[in-house]
Amino acid sequence: MKVNHRISFNLRGRSRALKKFNRLGIKTWAIEDMRFFDITEDDPRWPEVSKIIKKNKIPSVATADFSKEEILSAEWVWLHPVYFDEEMYPEPREEHKSWKKASFNYKDECQHCGIGLYQNAPIRLKGEPNLKGNDFLSVFWIYLIFARPEVLDTMKKNDVTGFEIFPAINHSSDTPLETIRQMKVINELPTGLIADNLTRADVERMTADNTFTHEPYPCGHIKYYGTDHVMMKYQKEVFSDCPDLVRTSEWFGTGYAAIQLTLASAKFVRLYYENNWKGLLFAPIELI
Repeated sequence: MKVNHRISFNLRGRSRALKKFNRLGIKTWAIEDMRFFDITEDDPRWPEVSKIIKKNKIPSVATADFSKEEILSAEWVWLHPVYFDEEMYPEPREEHKSWKKASFNYKDECQHCGIGLYQNAPIRLKGEPNLKGNDFLSVFWIYLIFARPEVLDTMKKNDVTGFEIFPAINHSSDTPLETIRQMKVINELPTGLIADNLTRADVERMTADNTFTHEPYPCGHIKYYGTDHVMMKYQKEVFSDCPDLVRTSEWFGTGYAAIQLTLASAKFVRLYYENNWKGLLFAPIELI
């Protein structure tokens, strides 16, 4: 596993930091007044870069990069879509919460943290998506997983368990879309997350010195930030007699966003690579 850091900072007040990065031989790219660069933790320059970003309060977004061998050797992984059609959002969007009313039981959704939004009807989209060579995709705001019909049929023929094929609806014509179906994960995994390497996504409050502090949600719910930069850990026994696809009972996200992650068995992962499918990324889970 390699951990990569995406560093981004505004040049205003950070010109000295940029000079230090330049002296280390780091090449940045620019978008208006912002500068960006990537660096992995095994880079010999990382210790010095880490000191610079901490001293200058420069944000860093960490992601873990696993090899194909690491992924295929894992008993379980969590999967996440890497392709989103930027034109696709759940419909209708004419009024506040209208798309939630159309496809979700939104009345139990917590107004503090967003936990509790459960799908009870097909997702409605404005039309056929542009898959751009991908076999799986997701949709902004909801992060559910869709796939080509032939992919889902192959999964059924190979006895992948834990999902049902759910239609996606063309909102304009009120008819099923032809190019994609939803891979609707049925079951929720029992609680078994070991969260000692995760960060809780509680309420963020700005303090007098312009730093953030975290306080528990007033609703009492627990939600975690994304696991992109660490290996998730679970109690091994909760996967006993488990189908090949499950949802976490725990919730993840920032701000008001809250989702349950999809976990997949080695059987699904092997099928994915054997068929050269595209559109998903995998991260191994450590079983304890």
